[in-house]
Amino acid sequence: MIRFYLGLWASKILIFVLKIFGQEKDDKPGLLAYRFCDDFLFRLKKPEMVVAITGTNGKTTVSSLVANMYKNSGKKVCYNDWGANCLAGHARCLIDAVTIFNRPKVDVAVLEADELTSSDTFPGFNPNYVIVTQISRDSLRRNGNYFYIFERLNEGIKLVPNSKLILNADCPISSFLGDKHEKIFYGVLGDKVNKANYISNDFNFCPRCYGEVKYNYRHYRHIGNFYCPNCGLKSYDADYLVVGHNSKDKTLAVKHNSNIYNYPLISSSIFNIYNQIAVITFFKEVGFTDEEIAIGFKQLKIPKSRESSITVNGIELIAQMAKGQNVSACSTVFEQIAKDKDDIVLVFLMNEMYLTAEGGEMETITWFYETDFEFLNKDNIKQILIGGPRNLDHKLRLKLGGFPDDKYICTDDNYELYKYVKIKGIKKIYFLYEVEAVSKAMKIRKQFYDRIIELGGDNNEN
Repeated sequence: MIRFYLGLWASKILIFVLKIFGQEKDDKPGLLAYRFCDDFLFRLKKPEMVVAITGTNGKTTVSSLVANMYKNSGKKVCYNDWGANCLAGHARCLIDAVTIFNRPKVDVAVLEADELTSSDTFPGFNPNYVIVTQISRDSLRRNGNYFYIFERLNEGIKLVPNSKLILNADCPISSFLGDKHEKIFYGVLGDKVNKANYISNDFNFCPRCYGEVKYNYRHYRHIGNFYCPNCGLKSYDADYLVVGHNSKDKTLAVKHNSNIYNYPLISSSIFNIYNQIAVITFFKEVGFTDEEIAIGFKQLKIPKSRESSITVNGIELIAQMAKGQNVSACSTVFEQIAKDKDDIVLVFLMNEMYLTAEGGEMETITWFYETDFEFLNKDNIKQILIGGPRNLDHKLRLKLGGFPDDKYICTDDNYELYKYVKIKGIKKIYFLYEVEAVSKAMKIRKQFYDRIIELGGDNNEN
């Protein structure tokens, strides 16, 4: 116990020092606490409500929405909003949630949790609820197979048998997590089977009998309502089901217990509709009324680090995270953009680089060839501007995808891209960037903003 309190006090002192230098959002206090006490997270007192959010894609967005909904309702919340979703990050977050005497001082802990390390972290904070967005193919650096992620996450869930699971009924992988847990399902109703020919499909065969699965409807990739004609295995019925959404009126219709309620729609992209229904399901389950949730959504937006938009001279500049190296996330974003009928320009800022032990830089680029770039080979996509150290790799991928040579421009310098944009007739410019490039993407978007003003909007010569 003495070692625990030494770790707690030392980490709080370090947080105070880091705040002085504006660096308080750092894992170092959590790492320091574990140097003193190797079961620190277990000994740390937790608030009455602890909710974990995990999944291959969407966990940061859902975590932000849950945390801010609670804050707007008047609750005191601790939340690892800087994305530290492993052991040290959780410890750092929960250190802020207790006094120097290890007494809880917040009402709710919202913890974004990594799927791979869940067996290390879940037992330490023992969540009341676990929200799972979905499981899909991730980068080769993180997993070789999506069922590997399923097994690792399932191991973590088994260690917290009293946690209630909020699961995506339309994800035929993650929906089968937690055999013995209490489970609540959410989903989005569809009316057709998406017949897109994906390079990589995460769910072709039944996990029970290995027969080929069919879909009643499929929204994107493997996300939809499936059934196996051979053995009868099928998707779970959703307890909370999106039965309609209206992008113009900004409404989302959700059916629960034969009743339908309309909530404010915060994003019309299908992946964010899934994120929103996950949040609605959670808050309904913890006792919020429909009216309280609707009021909460009027004050909420998708985190700017994931999606944001500004307009200048009639041209919308959309920053959209595409999570480089993540096959599913990039393909889903590409497919969403392909549905846009306006004349658009794309700006590629997907250049994740990693230091090697020898000090050089490297990146696994196999994801380029599992990702559906072909969705973007459309006549209304007038230009693709590619910058950064991986611009020639992107160029090769586009060549292999049959893109016309005159459609894309490549440069080593991301900050030179704005010079090449042609805005005649363009309605939208999408800036696609990876997780670590949020600030860079915003700076580059500002360059384009200024350039459009300089050119005078819909310039006939540009």
